Amino acid sequence: MVSTTGANTLVVPSPRAVLFPGQMVISRSLRKTLLRGKFKVTADQQFRQVMLHCSTIPRHGQNGTWIGDDILTAYDKLHQLGIAHSIEVWLDGQLVGGYTGYPSAKYFMVNRCLVYTLTPLK
Repeated sequence: MVSTTGANTLVVPSPRAVLFPGQMVISRSLRKTLLRGKFKVTADQQFRQVMLHCSTIPRHGQNGTWIGDDILTAYDKLHQLGIAHSIEVWLDGQLVGGYTGYPSAKYFMVNRCLVYTLTPLK
């Protein structure tokens, strides 16, 4: 959804994933996978790279993406201010997935880009 008021434009992708950190449950199979140490999970290491990759993912029923140069610039600024964050997933030292978002008082709003691939993200 895009809302424009004067010179300001607010882009709110819909639908949006919401994570409740205190209520998250990691499945047994995912826990086993993580404990094997094959994947590494980091935070805020490759914010822009994750955003750039998310901008290339085809979305069902949509032409194009809401992540353009103006949004990348705005989210970069939010990241620099410590407001927007990224989670990255690594395999053999290569970035293979991740998502971006920002926290609210009780939850984390996710910009719905979690990529599962065994091919490193470019």
